[in-house]
Amino acid sequence: MFGSRVRIGLALKFYLFISGLIILTSLILSWFFVNNQSAQLRSALIKRGNSLARNLAHNSEYGVLIANEELLVKLAKGLLEEEGLVFCSIEDREGVILASAGPRELKENIYEFTSPIITRRTKGVDEIEFYWLASTLERKEVIGTARIGISPANMLQEITRMQTEAVFLTFIVVLAGVLLAIFLVRTIVRPLQKLVLGIHRVAEGDLSYKVEVSSRDEIEELANAFNRMTRDLEQRRKELKATQAQLIQSAKMAAVGQLGAGVAHELNNPLGGILGYAQFILEKLKQPNFGIEQFKSTARYLESIEQAAARCKGIVENLLKFSRRPIVIKPEPIDIGLALQDTLSIIGHQLKLKNVDCALDIKPGLAKVMGIVNQLQQVFTNLILNAQQAMPSGGQLKISAENILDEKSGKPAQVRIEFSDSGCGMSEENLAHLFEPFFTTKQQQKGTGLGLAVSYEIIQEHKGSIKAKSKLGEGTTFSITLPAVAA
Repeated sequence: MFGSRVRIGLALKFYLFISGLIILTSLILSWFFVNNQSAQLRSALIKRGNSLARNLAHNSEYGVLIANEELLVKLAKGLLEEEGLVFCSIEDREGVILASAGPRELKENIYEFTSPIITRRTKGVDEIEFYWLASTLERKEVIGTARIGISPANMLQEITRMQTEAVFLTFIVVLAGVLLAIFLVRTIVRPLQKLVLGIHRVAEGDLSYKVEVSSRDEIEELANAFNRMTRDLEQRRKELKATQAQLIQSAKMAAVGQLGAGVAHELNNPLGGILGYAQFILEKLKQPNFGIEQFKSTARYLESIEQAAARCKGIVENLLKFSRRPIVIKPEPIDIGLALQDTLSIIGHQLKLKNVDCALDIKPGLAKVMGIVNQLQQVFTNLILNAQQAMPSGGQLKISAENILDEKSGKPAQVRIEFSDSGCGMSEENLAHLFEPFFTTKQQQKGTGLGLAVSYEIIQEHKGSIKAKSKLGEGTTFSITLPAVAA
């Protein structure tokens, strides 16, 4: 994919770096060794060739002077017995070959060496040349050239042998380097990989994960420090959970307190009806002519008493369900539509008392979400109460719930719940601090500033999000998004 970066693991980087370094170093050292040894062999060959040519020139001086071909041929053939020599020849000063041994016309490359044949002589009065081995009046004169040819086959064979040895040694060193890289990866990289895995596990919320490293070095100290950190974090998380649970319960009871007046009015009407019907029935029973006809007429009142009592029972049960602390906090699939209806059954009468017209719009086929129902009901209650308090003279509150579909599969991916009121709205400055603990704009109502902060934490625990948009004088909309349960 264009623009994407290929991730290279630390272990692979170690393998590549160490192996590459060793291979490069081995190749450089092998090249230097072979080149140095080849240069020394060539230098030795040149020294040997020059030395043999000088010796031949020195030994053939007398034979050239006296033009003794037999002597010169004998010298040439004797020198040809030297290892590697291909040919040798002796020439006079005009380049005429006086004696030679071995073929000069060879196809292979031959190292050729020459040395001048120098003599020392004196002259008498009769101009006859005499040869003297020692003379104080001598002068040097070149009388010919000694030429030899040496085959480089032995030298090349030695160079090939050294190259083979260098390749073998390079292979051994590279193999040792790979083994060293594996050892380093096992002793350094793998513990680091365990630490990385531990960090990912902790980031996912698993603070019980422990990194087991026994390298007896700084990495082990780092692993121990990591384990101490996760242990401390686990303890802090437990303490935070307990504090959060207390805070949620406190905020919940504060909401119950705000619901008190509305619930009292909600219960007052059916209780008044029950009392009135009960008194009417008692009056009927006290009549002396009470008979079967009078009993049939009182049966309707008994049915009305039953309905009113059931209504009171339902209101109290919903309030208890909302206010009690759950014994086991275990997420379960939740019908958001039903949770909203139960919430409105508690708070709906209070909205009517405050002249708030509430409209509930639940889209068909609404997916379920995974969560804790009374915690989500607490969030809904906080948002509804906030909306009601933002409309002190009454207004409109619209509550809607719908699916957000996945673009690829077309199936519900999330559920969105919105609370839109026609209240006074908020400034951008207040909107930026809305979910901060103890921040409140309800100075006259003496708000605690915990309702929205707790709501935010509850939605975060449900792996969802909550956002607000508002303008002064134009109302406020809270939008909650929760992951949908796969059908």
